[in-house]
Amino acid sequence: MSCIDYMRSQISGLLYCHSDDVSCTRGRLLYGCWIYLIIVFIQSIRFAAPYGKFLNQSSNSIPDSLLGWRIQANLAWMLQEIPAAILGFIGIYEAFLLNNYRSLLVLAPFTVHYFNRSIIFPLRLKAGKPVPFLTVVMAFQFCFVNGLLQNLYLNETGYFPALQSNFLEFTGLIMFVVGMFVNIQSDSILTNLRKPGEVGYKIPYGGMFAYLSAPNYSGEILEWWGWFLINPTPASLWFAAFSTIFLGARATKTHSFYTTKFDNYPRNRKALIPFLL
Repeated sequence: MSCIDYMRSQISGLLYCHSDDVSCTRGRLLYGCWIYLIIVFIQSIRFAAPYGKFLNQSSNSIPDSLLGWRIQANLAWMLQEIPAAILGFIGIYEAFLLNNYRSLLVLAPFTVHYFNRSIIFPLRLKAGKPVPFLTVVMAFQFCFVNGLLQNLYLNETGYFPALQSNFLEFTGLIMFVVGMFVNIQSDSILTNLRKPGEVGYKIPYGGMFAYLSAPNYSGEILEWWGWFLINPTPASLWFAAFSTIFLGARATKTHSFYTTKFDNYPRNRKALIPFLL
């Protein structure tokens, strides 16, 4: 039994599925993820997830006692993102053992993204507000479930036959690469925004910040819609939709934060899509 199959069999009972019923386990796990997306959508309308500049919000209904225990920012990012990176590497290794090179290549972008988020990005992070332990736990669970779900649906290519083409796969790869470049470049600009000893918020400039208030989020959304075209499965569709809802709402609130805080904020910038939204 592979490592991915072992993990699936361990959670099958929680989903009232037989340990050998792959279809039942991944199907019910996906249903749960769509329900979670709806919950996150409702939450995102009320307030942004409590980390970074949105840690303290008057509209945040989460009790302060649940946000009081906090972890250093770079350690928090590493802990919460590492499950997806590990599961990506496991999936690549198992695909290699089975000579399934298509699955290996499909998982590569997913794994590269999360390797960057869990290892490279935290090591480059110079400073940052401590992250609530509750937020880290929730993100850890999300990354674990998402990493497992993507592996379970990896070889299911029959759901979207109209999207099965080399042209769309190549288009998706370009979207992913461009999105990841924008994401990393924007994160780098934000990381280096303050000089040593400086506190408070500053207006970011450079890269796609010329057009957007949160290009780091826009870039990541583009990544996952690109990955959906590379790997059109029900799981990758859910992940692209979730990223759009969660990060799109956060981008909108980031834009509102900047325009409210700075009188001289560039009025030509949009929240999510250059020149449009």
